[in-house]
Amino acid sequence: PPDGGWGWVCVFGCFFMHFIQGGLMRSQGVMYTRFREHFHSNAAMTAWVGGMAIAVQHVTAYLGSRLCDRFGARSVVVVGGLLHGIGYMLTSFMPTIEYVFITHSLISGLGGGLVYSPSLIIVSQYFDTKRSLALGISTAGSGLGIIALAPLVEFIFNEYGFKGGWWIVGAVGLHPCIAGVLYIPLPQDSVMLDLPFVFFVAATVLGNLGFQLPLMLIVEHLRDQGLQETLSVFLISAVGITDTLGRPLSGFLFMNLSFLSKRIVYACSYVLLALVNVLYVTTANVPFLVVVSLGYGLAMAVVAAQRISIATDIIGIERVSAAVGVLMLAQGI
Repeated sequence: PPDGGWGWVCVFGCFFMHFIQGGLMRSQGVMYTRFREHFHSNAAMTAWVGGMAIAVQHVTAYLGSRLCDRFGARSVVVVGGLLHGIGYMLTSFMPTIEYVFITHSLISGLGGGLVYSPSLIIVSQYFDTKRSLALGISTAGSGLGIIALAPLVEFIFNEYGFKGGWWIVGAVGLHPCIAGVLYIPLPQDSVMLDLPFVFFVAATVLGNLGFQLPLMLIVEHLRDQGLQETLSVFLISAVGITDTLGRPLSGFLFMNLSFLSKRIVYACSYVLLALVNVLYVTTANVPFLVVVSLGYGLAMAVVAAQRISIATDIIGIERVSAAVGVLMLAQGI
């Protein structure tokens, strides 16, 4: 790999993609409350909308990696960006919550999967010794997206209502197309059968069972505790702060501190994520919840930023395309 050059432009594109797609995906808690208010739907059905959107994105990311091998990252990401934004726009026309599964969960989720895996693949292909840092910077866009887009989505729906809000959110959701234009792929082979990687995939399936739950349900949970919805959005932004800072920081530390075990820190981060799921529901104490949110963002940062880097260490750069697809499929499961 060139370990830089045009790869840094791809890093910027991947960062921007994460800012838009990751920021909107992690605003599901805000969207959840809007769905319930507009459709008067029950909590379980409404939660499935956001949950299915995340699942579809990760499952179809495998398709995205296969299409990336066939058509190149640029074409796949541009098509995915179009689907991502159009799905949000079509949500404004849906008469009941059941139809939202088609537009929000299926169409936007498919678009999210198509933009996500090719972006990680292209960055991984361009870097070798700096891969952890490049992936850390690239994925930091998600954390910044949480900080910026969660309150923005709340503001948009407050100002423009349900229907108008989805048109604006959809317009924002089209922007990953810009990232796709920047991607110039490098040729790679793609084959895979590696037992350590199989165990890594299995661990990913188990570790991601509760990965997104706090972001999806924190708004509704704190509302049930009698706290203001604006506080929930603030806590989501707190997650975004440590998520944004933790991703490039983890890459920098792993690149420069040889004694630091990437895999051990990665495993400990999953333990912290599990603990967070328990701590969020134990109290409504605001300072405590802020600390928990900051810890959640930090653990999420390490897991999200270094997953692909660890997978590449296990199976080699020549098989990274297939690895990204399989890992995203595992997350969806």
